[in-house]
Amino acid sequence: MRYLIILVLVIGNSCVDPEIDEIFDWPFYPAHKFKTYNGFVEIYNGKQTIHYIFMESINNPENKPLIIQFGGGPGCSSLAGLISGIGPYVRIWGSDKMELTENPYSLHKLGNVLYLDIPAGVGYSELHDDNYQWSDTNTGLDSYEIIKAWLHAFQQFKAREIWLSGVSYSGMYIPCVAEVIINKNKQFPDDKINLKGIMVGNGVLVNEDEFIFKWNREYLVKRNFFDLVTSNVMQVSCTKHPNSASCQRALEREKIVRKNLNPYNVYGYCYGDSSIYHKINSALYGDVEDYSCIDDGILNNYFNNPEVKQKLKIPEDKRWESCNIDIFMNYKRDKHSHVLMKFLFDNNIRILQYSGNADDIISVDYTYASLKLIDGLKQISRKPFANYQTQQMAGWIVEYNFLTFYIIRSAGHMVPTDQRANTYQMYEDFINRE
Repeated sequence: MRYLIILVLVIGNSCVDPEIDEIFDWPFYPAHKFKTYNGFVEIYNGKQTIHYIFMESINNPENKPLIIQFGGGPGCSSLAGLISGIGPYVRIWGSDKMELTENPYSLHKLGNVLYLDIPAGVGYSELHDDNYQWSDTNTGLDSYEIIKAWLHAFQQFKAREIWLSGVSYSGMYIPCVAEVIINKNKQFPDDKINLKGIMVGNGVLVNEDEFIFKWNREYLVKRNFFDLVTSNVMQVSCTKHPNSASCQRALEREKIVRKNLNPYNVYGYCYGDSSIYHKINSALYGDVEDYSCIDDGILNNYFNNPEVKQKLKIPEDKRWESCNIDIFMNYKRDKHSHVLMKFLFDNNIRILQYSGNADDIISVDYTYASLKLIDGLKQISRKPFANYQTQQMAGWIVEYNFLTFYIIRSAGHMVPTDQRANTYQMYEDFINRE
């Protein structure tokens, strides 16, 4: 009887079936040899149905680690990374059509990549629990259950080294998931998840909007986006007297500067925007109509295309959005991830943080300020690095006792999209370190 109960629980918590979930005609992909899968993982007896996409490595999948890719937000899909950043075929940036081209610097060359749309409600994922609270704590716990259920179905990857990867609000998701994995591994040593490390780009570490805004403003001040008087007022008056008339005038000038600035890449240009950030920042800044410049509308059209849904075996009435604004607005930010870095390091988890130096969503100044708050963190070295092929300067490597921090030159918030070759080199060097 006990065996029967356990069996029912296992079946009730996972509807993953590699044979059923394999896709033989991936939408808009040319002929390819690597295997691809699309399906759902059920946890908590169907209260959450989490969408996943899995693609085996382009080369030698049997010898490569498992890389689990998370989205940002909170509330945004990991599939933006598949289509725009790290996938084997990626959209042509700036085109008003969904055109895919081969990505010679795909993360899929370094590992087998599993894309998870968490928390429940993101992308095609569904939530069937009226009492559920989206939060950092629950995202960590739920993701552990999802990963366990997926590995139960894909047994050949259970013993593989696992890396957690993502950008932006993944800086919160990933350390929270890693914390749960470490604790559960200690609790259930016979059912370990072989977590090797985490890789986070332009990630949230201090989970406070005021802290982010302060250091993003400092980022623009240091790079001369404001006149000298405005910069001095921001650094002095706004720090000591944020409600003063002089500070308020400086903040009005800031709005004017930001009005025509692409915060995802301050040295890049805008291609229009239909994303969640546009809606949110329009609400925050009022008169700023084009505050952000990432056009997620093309992704929305792609994943809502009837032909795409049919090939992925997605029900026709299921609606996909790149970001779920309900999750964003109702998400409980109940943790800071910078306080988890020492815990992860002490438990033999390798940590890569990286930033594009043209990002004003989660700026490099914000990341530096966040890292300084990590108890016991000490800088060992800081040096530039060059691209192996071109010998052009690619950025800087800052080594700490707990982690490695890469700064990628001429990249914005979407580092793998802006600097594919340099990002690939960073991933390869870090994953293959002894």
